[in-house]
Amino acid sequence: MDTDIIEPRVREPPRVYPAPEATGCWMVEAPAAAAPMLFSGPNAQKLALRYAYEAFGCARFFPF
Repeated sequence: MDTDIIEPRVREPPRVYPAPEATGCWMVEAPAAAAPMLFSGPNAQKLALRYAYEAFGCARFFPF
């Protein structure tokens, strides 16, 4: 009997960082996504992190 071993895929987490062109905005850049998501407003950082965790299950946070 031949059994295949299924190895877990190592996925790169989406990057969450301040938008370089816009003050107060945060970006979520997923490796497989075509374009980064931009979040603005007083809760932009929190919304970006929430989106990353809900959509991808993880995040790589760059606070500066």
